[in-house]
Amino acid sequence: MTDPYPPIARWVIPDAARDATLWGLRRAGQHGCEGGALWLGDRASDARVLTVATAVGDGVLERPGSWSLSPAAYARIGEWAFRTERVLLGLVHSHGGKGTYATSLSPTDTFSTVQVPDFLSVVIGQHGEELDVTAWGFHVFEGRFRRLDRAEVGARILWAPGSVEHLRFDERAVEPVHA
Repeated sequence: MTDPYPPIARWVIPDAARDATLWGLRRAGQHGCEGGALWLGDRASDARVLTVATAVGDGVLERPGSWSLSPAAYARIGEWAFRTERVLLGLVHSHGGKGTYATSLSPTDTFSTVQVPDFLSVVIGQHGEELDVTAWGFHVFEGRFRRLDRAEVGARILWAPGSVEHLRFDERAVEPVHA
């Protein structure tokens, strides 16, 4: 039987994914709220992020200190992922503030998210205004979430030249973002 969760040694992320990810986080941050996006792609030893799906609209709750998706919004992007043979590799969301505390997972973040081996949870401070990816908090699920230290981020998070498909979704639709 094939392992449904083959181990991920590193995540290969196109440079364009940064701007696509920050697009939605900043939009929510302009109102003092948290925002989020999903990274989808191919799961392998070198997992490749191919799509950034920004959650905006019906079934997406953006509040100060809280961001969540309804089951219907998760289902809509899940149906799209199934049809396009993409898998969820990571969830990215914003916190207010700056520094290590602002880029750490909250107790709610560790409990109310996807919990599969090597799932990546990324927290970006300053409501998505933090451009320096080395200041982002990268956390990997290994039975529980563990924050990657700087050396691990350097070894396991590979930013590479390239484009990414950018979508927006909610519980009603999945559509391309035309920036």
